[in-house]
Amino acid sequence: MWSLLALAALVVIIASAALFALANADGSGGQNNGRDGHGGYLAGTSTAGDDTPGAGLTPTPTITPSPTPTLTPSPSPTATPTLNPTPTVTPTPSPPCLLILPPTLSFSANIGSGNDPPSQSLSLQNCSNQISSWTGNASTTDGAPWLNFAGSPDTQNVSFTMNPGDTLRYAIDALVIENNLSPGSYSGTLTFTSSDGSKTVVINVSLTVSS
Repeated sequence: MWSLLALAALVVIIASAALFALANADGSGGQNNGRDGHGGYLAGTSTAGDDTPGAGLTPTPTITPSPTPTLTPSPSPTATPTLNPTPTVTPTPSPPCLLILPPTLSFSANIGSGNDPPSQSLSLQNCSNQISSWTGNASTTDGAPWLNFAGSPDTQNVSFTMNPGDTLRYAIDALVIENNLSPGSYSGTLTFTSSDGSKTVVINVSLTVSS
């Protein structure tokens, strides 16, 4: 009899212990992150940390702006300087000038040969910076027209105009035979005068006639 009672009491104690253990297991399930009685997670139950804002979202990548290129300013064009025209300098007019070479002439003739002496050349240059006009005259001390500027025919008077720096040449004749000159010494002059009368150049001429 007492054995049955003891056995019944033992069954009650075991059953109570089982119920208490089961109750503790059910109570801790809510604190165990939604696990069921078998240690698994309950459907629809959030895991730890799921309530954090933005949890589970992929972060938006940060866009680094491209650097703005630095623009190099174009060089300003260099202004071409304006060249002032060179003023024209008008030279001061110089007085009439005539350079004659050679400064003297000398002829020799032999009447026995029947020929006049060879012509001699006279060079005239305008040494003024202006255009100038001149006249030339041949004269002799004895009055005979033996001294001439060569030409067709020979003449004792010429006139000419020269630009600055111009040069002229005149052939000078001593006409001995045509003038029947006797043996002896003769002299004459070639006189050049500017058109304004301000300048005169004289060339002395000598002639020796032999038989």
